[in-house]
Amino acid sequence: MDARINKERPYTDPAFDQDALIKFMGVSREKFCNLVPRYKDPDRTLDYINSLRAEYGARLIIEHPHEEIGPLAKECGFIGADAFSSAFKCVLLVTPAEYRNSMLKLFKDEQN
Repeated sequence: MDARINKERPYTDPAFDQDALIKFMGVSREKFCNLVPRYKDPDRTLDYINSLRAEYGARLIIEHPHEEIGPLAKECGFIGADAFSSAFKCVLLVTPAEYRNSMLKLFKDEQN
């Protein structure tokens, strides 16, 4: 599941939720819940989806370090920068801005 979802990135659609994930996987709700019981609860599924979005956001920040956070958030599937920041901090333990600053510093230090 993870390999396909990371390759195709359906989570970049803000409407991607548990029902969309089940449809994406091509299984019934019952089979989905049996295959990944930790995602029976739609809120836990959304946490999983938001973690994928946040990880993708981290990659985009590295690739586009000078882009504003808002557009990056939307590209990841979040409805706005606040939702992105909240999920990002839960997953990576820093805000997107802090992450970007640390990456810029790291790359600057590597160039010297």
